Amino acid sequence: ASSNNYLTQQPETTLIVLNSDLSERSRATVNGTITAIAPESVQAGQLLVATSETNNSSTYRAQIIDVNSGAWIWRSPLILGGIGKNNLHYDSTAGVSGGRLTIGTSSALYISL
Repeated sequence: ASSNNYLTQQPETTLIVLNSDLSERSRATVNGTITAIAPESVQAGQLLVATSETNNSSTYRAQIIDVNSGAWIWRSPLILGGIGKNNLHYDSTAGVSGGRLTIGTSSALYISL
C-alpha cells in the first residue's frame, strides 16, 4: 500500500536572516507556514510571526521565534481565523508590561491590555 505522507506532513517555513550587505547571516526552519511578520517586534534575535500550523490551515497562532534557530520562545493560544498580512502588530512603547500585541483575523480582534 502506498503512503500519503504529503497529506499528513506538517508545513514548514525557512527563515533566512540577512546582514546589512544582504549576505546570509543565518537560516532556520520554523514549524508551520508563516502568514505574517511584525517587523517592529525584532528585538535581541526574536521575531513575532503569525503561523498556520496544519496543511488544512485550521490552526492559527502568534509566536515569538528565535531568528537564529527557528525555535518558538512564546506561543499564543489558538486564534480564531487566519492572521493575514498587516494584521499583526506589536508596540513595545505601550503602557503595559511587555508591550501591546494586536491581532486581527477574519473572525476576531485580539488586543493585550
